[in-house]
Amino acid sequence: MPNITDFTAPSLDIRPSEIGVESAAAAGRRLGVYGNQIAASRDQEGQIVGKGIATAGTDAYNSIAHQEISAGTKHGAAIIAGLDDQWNKIVNDPNFDPNDRVAGQRFLQETVEPTLDKFQQGFLTEKGQQYAQEFSDRLRQHLFTKTAADMSTAAGRAIVSNYQDSLNSLSVAVLRDPSTLDFAIDTIRHSLDAKIGSSPTLSAEEGIRIKGELYQTGPEELVKNAAIGLVQKNPDADLNKFESRYSQYIKPGEIEQFQNAARTYKRINEGEARDAQRQQKEDQRLDFNRKVDALEASFLPQKPGDQPRLPADTFDQLRSLSLHPGAALEPGRLVSTFNRAESISQRLGKPEPVAGISHATTIDILPRLRSGEIADDKPIVDAYAAGKLTNADYSFLENEFANARTPEGQRLNANRKLFMDRFSKFIDGAMTDTGTPSLLGAQRLYDFEMDAQREEGEMRKQGKDPSAVYDPRSPNFFGRPENIARYHVSLQEAQKYQATLNAMDKTNASAPPKPGAAPLVRQNGHVYQLQSDGTYKAID
Repeated sequence: MPNITDFTAPSLDIRPSEIGVESAAAAGRRLGVYGNQIAASRDQEGQIVGKGIATAGTDAYNSIAHQEISAGTKHGAAIIAGLDDQWNKIVNDPNFDPNDRVAGQRFLQETVEPTLDKFQQGFLTEKGQQYAQEFSDRLRQHLFTKTAADMSTAAGRAIVSNYQDSLNSLSVAVLRDPSTLDFAIDTIRHSLDAKIGSSPTLSAEEGIRIKGELYQTGPEELVKNAAIGLVQKNPDADLNKFESRYSQYIKPGEIEQFQNAARTYKRINEGEARDAQRQQKEDQRLDFNRKVDALEASFLPQKPGDQPRLPADTFDQLRSLSLHPGAALEPGRLVSTFNRAESISQRLGKPEPVAGISHATTIDILPRLRSGEIADDKPIVDAYAAGKLTNADYSFLENEFANARTPEGQRLNANRKLFMDRFSKFIDGAMTDTGTPSLLGAQRLYDFEMDAQREEGEMRKQGKDPSAVYDPRSPNFFGRPENIARYHVSLQEAQKYQATLNAMDKTNASAPPKPGAAPLVRQNGHVYQLQSDGTYKAID
């Protein structure tokens, strides 16, 4: 087993000393210095932080003030425009009284001040409020000046307008009576002075400007109107004294210009008077013809084939038309209408003539009507009165005559005439070189033309141009070969028809009717005798 030896520590002779106490005191002293340094540093840091906070507050304030002023500037511009617009509407209103001296003040107190008060209430910062106050002061001054100036201008316009009205009236007066010139000049000047002096809103500067402008121009206008009045009465009058007396208002040579103008106007007026007289006569002539046309239109039958009509007051209307001032300008027209009415009156109620006679008469009149040889409808009326036209043929010829006087009718008539001239010899093989048809050919030509005109009527019903009947390019062309063949009369047929009529003439000549017997009529190879009742009876 190991042997454990005991150990006894030796004595080190160590004694307590004050080194530890001193060390602690020294450490304390050092900590005190550090504390003072820390305290001083904390104080400095506090000062720095305080200054930073103050700076930050000032910046925030300035930023808010800037925003207020920026927004206020934009809003202020809108206020200026709005108030200016409101005032302009007031002062430019037609019913505005420019002499109402409190109108501007009323606008400033009742409209401007409430607007500016509300504007200033929107600013919270001192700088913003200062800006709002300065803006309001400037705007008040602007509107005060503007309202006063506008009132003065409006008053000036009213004075000038009133002055011009007075000047216009006086100008007319001196033009009619130049002897009133001096009185007119004195009146217009005194009137201007009184209006300027009595206006409560007109500024002195505006009054001076208006007076300087009108004091000269007004009398100038009066003098020139008086001069024109003198030369109108006598373009060759000696106006040297007049020109000398009013030389401050008349330029050299101006009177002579007035006289030359007056001479020219005199010639123009005389010419215009002659033109007016001619126009008056032309109007009277046209009105007369319109009324006669209306009366003659009342004679036409209502339907083709009906008898013409004669209104009960026809001759009363004719007597009234004879007093029309246009009757003297159309002397033959009234006579023609009277004869026409008289012929119709005599024919009314009488029997129709033989169709062949009416057709031959129609074919005889038509070419002369279309060529312009017949200037009026007298041959038509005479033939009707003589019993040579049926009601239907009379109506047809009258319509042809009326249509030939219209532009559309003239165009259609020209196309129809060319067509008939072209195809007449194809229809009547016995027609002479001079265009005289044979007796049978005349009948066929009548049928041919009547059927062509019926085709015209069909075209009109369909809303088409009736001239297409005579246009070779149209599918409705009436001159197609197969159509012409329906009406064609050969030379042999015409000669045979003529020979038959000649034989009848010989027979009738060998056994003439007894004295006083009714007349005989030939038609289509038969002989007809006129009966006592007005009808025809075949006797062969």
